[in-house]
Amino acid sequence: MLLFREQKHISVLFFYIRRIMKKISKQLNIETFLTCALYIFYFCWWYYFAYIYVSKNNEFIWGLPSWFFYSCILGLIVINLLVFIVVKLFFKEIDLD
Repeated sequence: MLLFREQKHISVLFFYIRRIMKKISKQLNIETFLTCALYIFYFCWWYYFAYIYVSKNNEFIWGLPSWFFYSCILGLIVINLLVFIVVKLFFKEIDLD
């Protein structure tokens, strides 16, 4: 009889652990998706201004070619702001202990 009780407690413990891991896994999936989406957005931004925009415009901004300014300088500022906003709004502290 004692062995049966211990097994029951262990199964309940595993049930709660599994439930907690599902919540953690869901949060990690959301964070992974958002991170990949931001990276794809940044790559598309950079590619557009570095390869497509350059064929349309040949201007200079602050002594730099416009394609370089938009892809490397403005793009870095925009992606840094987006990452900051996404981390503050969607990422959560997860205790892995």
